Amino acid sequence: MDIRTIEENMNLLKQKRIRKAIIVFFLFMLIMTFLSKTLSNLSLPRVNAVKPSAGYLVREIRGDGVIEPVEAYEIYPDKNVKVKEILVKSGSYVSKGEKIAETDITEAEELYAKSMLRYENAKLDYQKLLLSKNGLPELEKEIERIEGEIGEKQAELEDIRQLYSVGAQSADDVSAAEKSLKNARDDLAQKRQEYEKRREQYEIDIQKAQNELKIMEMELEDMKVEEGIYAPADGIIKAVNDIRDIEKSGAPVCILVDASKGFRLRIPASKTKADYFSIGEMLKVDIRNADIQVDGTIADIRDNAADPANKKDIIIAIESDSLSGGETGSVRFAKKSGVYSLLVPNSAIHEDSEGTYVFVVDEKQGFLGNENYARKAYVEIEDYDDSKTAVSSGITIDSLVITGSSKPVSDGDVVRLADGR
Repeated sequence: MDIRTIEENMNLLKQKRIRKAIIVFFLFMLIMTFLSKTLSNLSLPRVNAVKPSAGYLVREIRGDGVIEPVEAYEIYPDKNVKVKEILVKSGSYVSKGEKIAETDITEAEELYAKSMLRYENAKLDYQKLLLSKNGLPELEKEIERIEGEIGEKQAELEDIRQLYSVGAQSADDVSAAEKSLKNARDDLAQKRQEYEKRREQYEIDIQKAQNELKIMEMELEDMKVEEGIYAPADGIIKAVNDIRDIEKSGAPVCILVDASKGFRLRIPASKTKADYFSIGEMLKVDIRNADIQVDGTIADIRDNAADPANKKDIIIAIESDSLSGGETGSVRFAKKSGVYSLLVPNSAIHEDSEGTYVFVVDEKQGFLGNENYARKAYVEIEDYDDSKTAVSSGITIDSLVITGSSKPVSDGDVVRLADGR
């Protein structure tokens, strides 16, 4: 083999080695790129995503409350009446007019008799006032006398002036007659002024006396008592108190529940939920204490007293012969909406200063295959319940909506799907 052939073989061997090295290098780079992408993918946010679905929303109210009678009477003894014996027990049924308790009315009768005497004395004083008329008749006669006297003095003055004109009377006589007439007129004015004052005072005294008599008559009417305490309506006796508590603390003898007027249950709910229900809707109420279920009707929906801005009270009317008030009522009532074409889980919904949005997964072609990106999509909300939200625009039925992620996600971030898609 000549030298040229040897050199050619050496060059060929060298080229093969170079090609092999290049191939190894590119394989190494490819493996490293793959490993790098794999490691990078493992660090990407792992997201759960679903496609919107068609369906309906479910609004539900649930809660517990105390069953209250629509009408209940707290029965007290009359003033100054002592309870001797209570004739009923808690839970017993009584009819209207039935005696509930025996009473001692001795003190009340004595006070009534004393007040009646004061009333009779006040009537006598009123009669005296009517007869005396505050001295007005006497004053009227005095005014009439002075008016007659003034007429006489006026005529006398005219006569003196005529005599004075012919020289039969002096100027002093005329002056004395004028002064006498003036004094009579002043006296008349004073008497008339006194008469008006007395008349006004008399009218005030009459009105005051009449008012006092009316007040005393009303007080006497309120003081009338009868022996015994009687049921004001048909009903069930509740919360019978001890006689000592009635005397010391003013507690009622008992509470009478008028079962014929029905019962009610108050359940608080958010305004959003409450506005979804209507007065007149029927529902079931579970009575825990008695382990029974009764029919109820939504009778009213009103603002919650404690939080009127955010909550409402749903008032449920109940008619049942099995209740007496005080039981615990439990309600769970669901109502379906109409069908919506785009429903997504509530966890997909976010808000910022520009509005409400969801993150949608978009797929793009990359160097080593397809990659998934998160895209912020602003949407319009139609309605929602405790788990789902109805969307009217911004996404389609084929959109892949992110419902949760292992890390915070921003618009444009590369993500990986939890299910490996």
